[in-house]
Order: sequence, then structure tokens, then C-alpha cells
Amino acid sequence: MPITWIRERAHRQVAWVRRRLDPDRPQGLWLTSAVTITALCVWAFGMVTQDVVAHDGIAVIDPRLERFVVMHRTAAATGLMRSVTWLGSSVVLTPLVLLVGGFFIVRRADHRPFAMLAASLLGAVLLSDIVKPLVHRPRPPARFDISAHHVTGFSFPSGHATEALAVWGMLALLAAAKMPRRRYVPIVLSILVVALVGASRIYLGAHWLSDVLGGYALGGMWLGALVAGMLGRGERGAGKTGTPKVVERPG
Repeated sequence: MPITWIRERAHRQVAWVRRRLDPDRPQGLWLTSAVTITALCVWAFGMVTQDVVAHDGIAVIDPRLERFVVMHRTAAATGLMRSVTWLGSSVVLTPLVLLVGGFFIVRRADHRPFAMLAASLLGAVLLSDIVKPLVHRPRPPARFDISAHHVTGFSFPSGHATEALAVWGMLALLAAAKMPRRRYVPIVLSILVVALVGASRIYLGAHWLSDVLGGYALGGMWLGALVAGMLGRGERGAGKTGTPKVVERPG
């Protein structure tokens, strides 16, 4: 049988694959998933960026969608979107990181949640600030912008979308790791917040659709890389000591 032959000839490789897919080990399926998600986000970011630079693909849809959104604005929706858009702003995310991270440091003497949250925010801000001048994409026309503070600068990728996915995603994973049951709740809530932030940027005329999608891909890439690095570090620590290092499963 081919399977038997593979097991006999490549037992080391088979054992490695088993370890990578073991759902009971944080460095198994969870690490594999984090690396896979990171790779998919890198690919998605590359595809969206290519469309934006070449003015092709999804970039062609951007003006049509923006005009549709502008035509269907309402007073109630405008008030809601002006509020929820702050959930992707550094003005809100920075105090959130300090508050949650400080709680773990003071109450549990654990600095790791603060380090991971701070890294997720700072990395997201840095990455979006690096990419914006490289792509050099103008924002939607100023007449479309109804945000409380008219935005300036380059449009791609959306910094709000990048930061929201990285920070709220990390917060959800940290919360889920501490919960004994219903770990899906913080994940679902974070997805809702991130989706609302992205929708608000389009609705308010601050970004095109592809800006938001590019921001999601960039934020997901950074979040996935952070989680993979954390889990991979746990595995290297276990290899050095000979005993598994305690890493809480994210969900």
C-alpha cells in the first residue's frame, strides 16, 4: 500500500506533519494555521495592491461602489458610522492597549498580553505608514468625505482597517485564550467591530473599498505573523528545556 510505504520510508517527515497538524499542541495545528493565514494575507495584499497600482480588477469597482454609497446615505447611518469609525483609530486603540495590557500587568503580573497588543498596534501603524507613500494613491474626492475630521494624505491601505484587524484580532485571541468556554464570543465580536470600521471608512468617503481590503490583508498578515512568532517561540523554548512550555490555546 502507498501509505504503508510512505510511513516506512519517510517516517520522520510523517511524524513532522503529524506534529504540525496536532490540535492538542499550540505548536501543532495552531501554529500551522497562523502561518497559513499569514501566507494567505500576504497573497491577498499583493493581489489588491497590484489591482490598485494597475487601476484594474477591484480598483475598477471602487468609484461605482462609492457613488452608490453616497447616494444612499441617511442621517442615522451617518451618525453611527462617525462613531464606530473611531474603533479603528489610534486615538481609541492606544488607550485600549494600555488599559487591557495594564490590567494583566497589575492584576496578574503578566506582561505578555501588553507586549502582544502593543506590538500589534505599533506594527500595524508602521506598516500602513510605509506602504501609503509607496503606493501613492489619492483618496476619494473631498466632496464624498463626511467624516468628523476631513482626512488627508494617501489612501491605500486604510490605516483604520489595518489597525482594527491587528489590535481587535489580537485582543480577541487573548480573551479567548483566558475563557474556559464560549471562546467564539470574542472572535465574533472582533469580526463585527472590524467589519463596521471598514464599512465606516467607505461610507464616510475616507477610503475606497480596495483600501479597506488592503488594510484587512495587511493587518491580518501582521497579526498572523505575531501569533506564529509567539507559538514558534514557545516551541523553541520547549525544545531547549525538554518540557513543553505553557502556551494557552487561542480558541
